[in-house]
Amino acid sequence: MTRSFQYMVAMFLIVALTMAVCGGSETPGSDESAISETLEFVASSPGIMPSSFEKMLGYIADTPESRDSLQITDIAELRVGFGIVVPGDEATFEQTTDYMLEVMVGAYKTVGIQLTNNIGTGGGVETFLSGFKRSNFRATETTRDSLGFDVRNVDQVATFGDYQFGGEILLGSFTPEITDEHLAAYEDCVPHDVVTHSNVGYYAWGEDLKQSLKLRIAKPAYDNLGRGGRIVVMYGMAARTFSHDPMKQIIDASKDVQPSLADDPDYVMAAMLLASYGAMNVRFTGNPSSVESSIARIEEAWGSGLEKVVSIEEMRAQFAQSNLVQRYKVAAVGSAFPESEGGAPDTYAVLIYSSETEAIENASQLKKRIEEDEYFREANQPNRRPDDPYISSMWLEKLTDYEVWSEGNAEILRVNAECFGNALEQPMLWDGGNPIIIHNLLVTQ
Repeated sequence: MTRSFQYMVAMFLIVALTMAVCGGSETPGSDESAISETLEFVASSPGIMPSSFEKMLGYIADTPESRDSLQITDIAELRVGFGIVVPGDEATFEQTTDYMLEVMVGAYKTVGIQLTNNIGTGGGVETFLSGFKRSNFRATETTRDSLGFDVRNVDQVATFGDYQFGGEILLGSFTPEITDEHLAAYEDCVPHDVVTHSNVGYYAWGEDLKQSLKLRIAKPAYDNLGRGGRIVVMYGMAARTFSHDPMKQIIDASKDVQPSLADDPDYVMAAMLLASYGAMNVRFTGNPSSVESSIARIEEAWGSGLEKVVSIEEMRAQFAQSNLVQRYKVAAVGSAFPESEGGAPDTYAVLIYSSETEAIENASQLKKRIEEDEYFREANQPNRRPDDPYISSMWLEKLTDYEVWSEGNAEILRVNAECFGNALEQPMLWDGGNPIIIHNLLVTQ
């Protein structure tokens, strides 16, 4: 499971003591040196404390899919910020729905966070089990009767990966015995199987990834595409996946059978830093967008019928003229509440590098990119000419305020803009559907 702050400090002291006793040294730029620098920075920063983001990382298996895209939203912190009280057990369906809407609409209008899905390079995973979902607008009851919990039990939501290998994890008030009792007593539920893995039982409906028009929104676990999926409920945690493999990975990560993202000090450091800045959500990626990945993405779009208006050579020439940062190990982006009512929230990006020197160098490079390079493509502009389907502007023109600095081996960017939240976080980390003229802000060399 997740490493506590005290454990990280202890590990750093052990490393330091071992080096002193043995007279050993680390090679600058090595993985061991980078880990020591990370632990040293965290241990020496009293303002950086363990976060709820870090706790969630302990349930997410370290896989290519979870490293590609992971989003965590802190519902509990949003409630505190909005002054929202969770409805009690006797609340009506309408009262529960009003609560759900208050959180979802408040998060979108104030911080720009859209709770419904997580979009990375491989597609998106919609949050379903949490109850914070679009299909709930057409629902007539919550899952409290069938699963023993609903949107009121959720304190934190994480979605990761793609539709095939991704999933959704919830932290909050969950009890496996209560879910067992409700499933057994609820007559309208589609029958399920119980699968045991690593001595943990989970529920399974249907075949992996199979869709069924007849079972769309069928109780208790079928989504709007008619996929039953797999659900596990542990004390304080619940999760849903579309197939067996990612569910088994979640269970193994929770039992320390398989490494989780909480075992990576770079992820832990990024989570702690964003939490210290007051971020309500975090988008992680350990799969940096690069020149080659951007070109491959647009070639794929061309193959799907997108009009080809530039050549590969022209794209490479444009990349060559851009101020691109070096490839980072982990990136995390999140937004905090506005400092004043009616103001725009600050959005933070944390890039973890292998050394303090790299972080300092890339902080300077990122400043140049913001001040000299172009912004991502804008759609549906009224002044667009028929022969000019893509319009760009300078990054600096889009930001009302920004600053870049480094802390240890972390590079930090704070931006404030009229277009914030999802609309700003997404193009900072990932290419859009048509990255022809403009690239995402944090694209790497």
